[in-house]
Amino acid sequence: MQKILLKIKKKIYFIPALYSLIAIILSLLTVYIDITFQIENYNIPRFFLTDVTLGRTIFSALVGTLLTMITVTFSTMMVVLTLYSSDLSPRSIQDFLEKKFTARILGFFSAVFVYSLVSLYAMRDAGNGNLFLSPFIGILLAIFTLFSFIFFIFQVSKSVRVNLYVQDLTNENLELIKNKFITRIEDNGITNLQPDNFEKEVSEEPFLVKSIESGFIQLYEEKKLWHYALENKLIIICENAIGDFIMDDTIVYSIHSSTNQIKEDIKEELLKYVIIGEDSNRNADIEAGLKKLVEIGTKALSPGINDPSTAIYCIENLGNLLSKIGTEFDYQFYLDDDGQAVLVLENTPFVDLLYKVFYQLYLYGEKDNFVVGAILDALGRIAEANNHEVKNRVWRFAKYIIESKANQNLHSMDKSYLNKRISLLSKQANQNPKELFL
Repeated sequence: MQKILLKIKKKIYFIPALYSLIAIILSLLTVYIDITFQIENYNIPRFFLTDVTLGRTIFSALVGTLLTMITVTFSTMMVVLTLYSSDLSPRSIQDFLEKKFTARILGFFSAVFVYSLVSLYAMRDAGNGNLFLSPFIGILLAIFTLFSFIFFIFQVSKSVRVNLYVQDLTNENLELIKNKFITRIEDNGITNLQPDNFEKEVSEEPFLVKSIESGFIQLYEEKKLWHYALENKLIIICENAIGDFIMDDTIVYSIHSSTNQIKEDIKEELLKYVIIGEDSNRNADIEAGLKKLVEIGTKALSPGINDPSTAIYCIENLGNLLSKIGTEFDYQFYLDDDGQAVLVLENTPFVDLLYKVFYQLYLYGEKDNFVVGAILDALGRIAEANNHEVKNRVWRFAKYIIESKANQNLHSMDKSYLNKRISLLSKQANQNPKELFL
């Protein structure tokens, strides 16, 4: 079921197609009622009814108007997608296309157009003496369409504002992190600490399950994998993280068993529990959201855009997100009743995640002391919110950043500004600031 729902969400045409189908049914039903039951004989005010000639005129006007409106909408979308690709990130296009309001607006426009067109066609053989209610329904739908178009333009104008997009992206990832780690906290069978004897349990040669297709790993059905491992007394290690791109014949699982002989048919069964698609899954891949923020920040630092304020804003949000993750992101061990791991999900180690997130931002912004200062502030926020292990990792990464700054010819005010940031970071990381002072 998860696979089907995920594929449906990726298809932007699904909702317009569904709305159009409903519109066809509604149109045929209203025209059938109008013609068959002679609706003018019922106690319906004459104001709501029209004759055949006026009905055809109304639907003809609606068809032409809606076709123009749909054309403008698609043109606007193409402009927005171009802006997303050039000014933000090519991976941001997916976010706009998957927004609910985009699909629903397109669906509503398509539905009203189809309703008007089918109703116009269905009225071709109607008698001139009949009165119809369907044109009035078409007028109501057209009015709603007009307000929907205004709402669409308003939402599009918000979507192209980089600060609002960055904030929305951050909030989405905060919600994803919250849901991911709350599940771990509420379920005592999940931990990020390696159980005792785990290395011994997986010391023997594993049974390998390889992919039969290429693409991005969009989702592991964790609960099903967990129960499968418990029922069959296996240790299942997922060799790739969500968001990784794999080729066919790439190892997906390593299987260990100390009691049972592993059968070949296990491959087909386990591959059902991993979803591989054409792009990353923004609803499950934390790193994908981080990458988008990094790409927006690095583009803002490019000579063509030259917008360090946006880069600093991205760095602040990245620091906020990483402060919520900490070492909990490294691995997930799903345990059995005896406290031994039966399922292992891999993620990027936290120290590597720090490097992935801040390296490019530092590379393109190292000559801007405000950008470097923002990175140090973000590191301080991460250190302050996490344990001693994370503090040490953050401090080591800060050393990496300051090493190259120490080789630059800095003026006294530059040194003073950066040393203040270092001093604050040292307090948050419980370290000696003299190690990094410039």
